[in-house]
Amino acid sequence: MTRIAVALCALGLAHAALGTTPAEEFTARGKELLANKEARSDADRLQRLLHISWEYVMKESPEFATAIGYPGQNDRWTDISFEAIARRKETDKLDLELIKSIDRAKLPEKDVITYDLYRRNAEFSVEGQQFPFEFLQLNQMGGVHQNVPQVISSTTFKATKDYEDLVARLNGVPALVDQTIALLEKGLEQKVTPPQVTAVTVAPRPVNR
Repeated sequence: MTRIAVALCALGLAHAALGTTPAEEFTARGKELLANKEARSDADRLQRLLHISWEYVMKESPEFATAIGYPGQNDRWTDISFEAIARRKETDKLDLELIKSIDRAKLPEKDVITYDLYRRNAEFSVEGQQFPFEFLQLNQMGGVHQNVPQVISSTTFKATKDYEDLVARLNGVPALVDQTIALLEKGLEQKVTPPQVTAVTVAPRPVNR
């Protein structure tokens, strides 16, 4: 293989890696954990699942990552496109399969409560898929109009990169608003909306003065 071909191959692999979504990364690592079930103890597999799940949540929910100080996610918003929501639902199913594949009886006592809580959360996530909560993007407690300033106000700015991330995140607001509108319109179409009374107290649109 020529040097040019090798370089192009490496570039393609790098591009593919960069294009991997958090859900796709979790799926790959989760399936590897299932495939190598016999190679690790149940306690080790639980710790591995906790690790890959934590990384997945941080990357899939960058606003939460910002709030708790997890680095590297401050330039994005959570992808709430229909495609991303569908990916997350499939990931939730795999997550439940993963925790169920761990034998609770073989865990040390200190890990049992962690296992129980994780499994119940995973079950709740899958059970909740019968209800299209994703269409309820606005209510009396908040929505995109409040989430954006709240996330920015919780961000720490110490270096040039922090401000570059802020610009990137602000540039992503129009797409976030468009995704929110698409979900609200789908909710109207399927008659899945918050009670009207909760919309009365939704903050009004800012007025230019």
